[in-house]
Amino acid sequence: MTNKPTAEPLPYATVLRSGLVRLAVDGENSEGAAVQSNDRRLRDASTEYKGIVELAGDGEEKKD
Repeated sequence: MTNKPTAEPLPYATVLRSGLVRLAVDGENSEGAAVQSNDRRLRDASTEYKGIVELAGDGEEKKD
């Protein structure tokens, strides 16, 4: 029998260290899930769709 050292379990990732993350499904909005690059919410912004930022139409004023 070989005495192999047991590996430490990978820690969860934080902003300060790498580790495991749970990936969100497309459009999922839940705490602790990482957004994937193919998420539909990360598309380019236009005057019709927010995308990452919201663009105003020509002459449009901000609505609160």
